Amino acid sequence: MIYEPNNIYCADCYEAIKQMPDKSVDLIYTDIPYDFEANGGGGCFGEKKRDYHSDYEAVAQNTQKSRVGRQAYKSYSDNADIAFGIDYAILDEFCRVLKAIYVYIWCSKKQVLPLMNYFVGEKDCRFEILTWHKTNPIPTCNGKYLSDTEYCLLFREEGKTKIGGAMSTKSKYYISPCNKSDKDKFEHSTIKPLPFVQNHILNSTNANDIVFDPFMGSGTTAVACKNLGRQYIGFEINPKWHRIACDRLNNIQANGQLTFFTE
Repeated sequence: MIYEPNNIYCADCYEAIKQMPDKSVDLIYTDIPYDFEANGGGGCFGEKKRDYHSDYEAVAQNTQKSRVGRQAYKSYSDNADIAFGIDYAILDEFCRVLKAIYVYIWCSKKQVLPLMNYFVGEKDCRFEILTWHKTNPIPTCNGKYLSDTEYCLLFREEGKTKIGGAMSTKSKYYISPCNKSDKDKFEHSTIKPLPFVQNHILNSTNANDIVFDPFMGSGTTAVACKNLGRQYIGFEINPKWHRIACDRLNNIQANGQLTFFTE
């Protein structure tokens, strides 16, 4: 199958990416399924061929006292094909389809080390750690620091990529409340702030470059590309999020309400 730019496909990214040509995209920007900690224990469900329904039940049982855990469970429990965490073998495919390694990955704290090991340790990439700081985090910490920060890792191939943009777009951090209004509009519990995403893509691409998001979710990457004059290709395995992402590009919110702007 040929995946045409400016489309979001309802597809399993682990299989669909294998059909993409070598060196066919300029940037990967994605928010991977998080691997998270609940009650001091690990929650890694990154193996592709698992009994996901059993995994969800285990997560639910182990996170009764964790609002973060319950929210993660609620977000993914309607989709038996997405587990917590990822199969890291897909990173080899990321590198294959990129013209040069240039990747933004939103991830959980637990995923920082394996991603750093791969892109910095094995691929000798330069990196940045970008952060979104929430001014109104969930007020529970259970013996830990507050869950008020999310991480976006940037990896790029030295000598073949650069960071453009202006001072106004190159801050390594973004401060805002939790974006409840976006979650209400598009029903996705892990939606990222569009202005921060747009800055990243603006800094790392030129007009008409192709940006690929294998875990498209509610479509924030595609919206940013549309607003910036970039092309995009996205995969989303969950039919619900695929529909919402496609509607969002046509200025339709999850409840069917029309808007004047793509947001």
